[in-house]
Amino acid sequence: MKDLHLQKVLVPIKNNFGNEILVDMTKQDHKYWEDKFSFLKSERMPHPCFFLFKKETYISGNIIDKEDRIPDWSEDDKLVFECGLHYIYSNNAPHFYSSIKYLKKGKFEEWSGNSLNTIQRNFPKLAFIHNLHLSDMNGYPMYYDENGFYFVELNQPENLANLLRIPLIYAKSICKELNSWDNKTIEDTKEEIEEIKKIRSNAREMVTEGEVAIDEDVFGLEEKLSSIQRRHKKFKDICNDLKPKWFNEAIEAIEFFKK
Repeated sequence: MKDLHLQKVLVPIKNNFGNEILVDMTKQDHKYWEDKFSFLKSERMPHPCFFLFKKETYISGNIIDKEDRIPDWSEDDKLVFECGLHYIYSNNAPHFYSSIKYLKKGKFEEWSGNSLNTIQRNFPKLAFIHNLHLSDMNGYPMYYDENGFYFVELNQPENLANLLRIPLIYAKSICKELNSWDNKTIEDTKEEIEEIKKIRSNAREMVTEGEVAIDEDVFGLEEKLSSIQRRHKKFKDICNDLKPKWFNEAIEAIEFFKK
């Protein structure tokens, strides 16, 4: 699929009154979405929501994996995978969502299965939809910059791989590279920055009238701050390179919803 992340992608949807409107799925503009869904303001709910797309797929009986059946399982039980794209009024943009429900005798049961493992066992072809959960309509993971860099700082490649939807081996290489710059991990560099700030603060308090203040950068504070900034910029560049991939995954999901 072509990289369309810099082009308009117009999708027709029907509002609550049955009227068809076109929305540009590439828009990341708070006001744009509030205007498009202004009719939600009349909804008497704390967080009115509109489903741009909503799809349910289910399996039943012996097809449900044994690991995902409840204790009093029966042939009539159903495992339901619901997914779609919804907009909660006042949010910056619509987001993908997915959930697993267990249906018994027409009623949803309390169920605590692991969604990802359950989907991989029972709906393997739809795992790519679940991977988009909480991503915006462009496929960009929620808080990918802040959360992603945090996972790098803590050297958590598994969490980074899940967030950015990249192979674990790539996530490990990102963590290794960004935690080796200047022969210091991000965490160690940040700790040194905080320690220098404390020393500087204490030094200023000890300076009496007529004495010369301690050199503001005698401990290399600016260099360490720059090191963090350069690493963060490198991480942002990595994420920007992933945006066409994320967007194409979102378009693939939307095409699935439209079938």
